[in-house]
Amino acid sequence: MIKKLRIRFILITMISVVVVLFIIMTAINAMNYVNVNRYTDKVLTEISENDGRFGSLGGPPNKPGGNGLGNQFNEETPFETRFFTVTYRGDFIDVNVSQIAAVDINTAIDYANEVLNNKKGYIDSYRYKVTEFSDRTLVVFVDCTRQLSQANSFLLYSIIISISGVLCVFLLVFFLSKRVVKPIALSYEKQRMFITNAGHELKTPLTIISANNEMIEIEGGGNECTHAISKQIVKMNSMVKNLIMLSRLDESTYELNEEFDLVDILADVAAMFDASLDLKNVERIYNISGSYIYKGNEALIRQLFYILIDNASKYCISRVEISIDKNIIYINNDADGINEGSLNECFERFYRMDQSRASNVEGSGIGLSIAKEIINLHKGEISASGLDGGIFSIKVIL
Repeated sequence: MIKKLRIRFILITMISVVVVLFIIMTAINAMNYVNVNRYTDKVLTEISENDGRFGSLGGPPNKPGGNGLGNQFNEETPFETRFFTVTYRGDFIDVNVSQIAAVDINTAIDYANEVLNNKKGYIDSYRYKVTEFSDRTLVVFVDCTRQLSQANSFLLYSIIISISGVLCVFLLVFFLSKRVVKPIALSYEKQRMFITNAGHELKTPLTIISANNEMIEIEGGGNECTHAISKQIVKMNSMVKNLIMLSRLDESTYELNEEFDLVDILADVAAMFDASLDLKNVERIYNISGSYIYKGNEALIRQLFYILIDNASKYCISRVEISIDKNIIYINNDADGINEGSLNECFERFYRMDQSRASNVEGSGIGLSIAKEIINLHKGEISASGLDGGIFSIKVIL
C-alpha cells in the first residue's frame, strides 16, 4: 500500500510538472514564432507600399528628419533584409532579385506563380505577401531563414532544457518521496501491527471464555445466556480472523502464480451453501459451466467466492443467482432496501447498510472489504450495484 502511495505521489507530481512546463514552453515558443511573423509582415508591408523597396532614407514622409522606415526599423534594416519582388503588369513580368543572391529570376517567377492566388504565407523559408494595385500585382518575398533558424534553435533548446528539468525534478521527487510518505508509512505500520497484535491478544481471552462457557453448559446445562455468549464468541472470533486477514492482505506477500480453473472453484464453493439455502427455501439459479484457467492464488480466490456467496445467502429473501462467463462473475440476490445505482460503498471497511444493521443478520462489515482487497491483489475489478426489483448485484472481473 505504501509503495502504491509513493508511486501515485511521484506520478501526480511529475504529471503536474510536465503539464505546467509544456504550457509555458508552448506559450513562449508560440510567441516567438508570432513575433517573427509579425516583424516580417511589417517588412513586407513596408516594401509593398514603397513599390518593391524600402522607404527613402533621406526623405521625411511623416516627421522632419525621419528616414521613411517607421519606428520598427532603423537605417540598417534595408541592408540586412534579403528580399526579392515579382511585379505583374498585364503580360509583362518584372523581377527584382538584386537584394538576394540565393534566388535567380526563373526561381523567383516560379515562386510567384505558385503563390499568386494567395494573400500571404510561407513558401520554403520565404514569407510572401501579394498586393493588388489598380495597374499591377506585386508579390514580395522576404527571406526568413535566419529568423526561422533562430526560432527553431530556441524550440530545440527549450525542449532539451525542459526534458533535463523534468528528469532533475523526477530524481528529486523520487528520492524525497521516501521522506514524504515516511510518516504515513510509520502510521500505517503501527496501525497494522496494532490490528495484528490485538487480534492475537484477543484470541486467548476468547478461547478461555469459550472453554468456561462450555464447562458451564456441561455442568449446569445450556441456557439463553450461555447460548448468547457462544454466539458472540463466534462473532468475535470471525471478526478477529477477518481483521488479521485484512492486515496480511495489505502486505501483498501472497504468491499469485498458481494455475486453476475458476469455474471449478466457483462451483465447489457454491455447493457449500446448498444446504443452508435449502433450509431458507431460497431459489438457486446457477449458470456455472465451461472452463477458464486462471493464474493467481487459489486459496484467496476460494475465500473471495466464499465471502461473496456467503453475503448473498445471508441477505437474500428468496433468490440467489450465480453465473460465470470466462473471467466475469455475477452474484445477485434479492434483498430489502436496495436502491438502483452504484453501491460500491459497501466495500468500505465496517460498512453496513442501515437495513442490514437493523436486521437479525450477523455480520461485521469486513467481509466485502476483504473481497475487494483480494481483487486488488489480483489486479481485477469488483463493483456492486442495485438493480430493478431490489436486486443486489456484485460483478467481478479477474
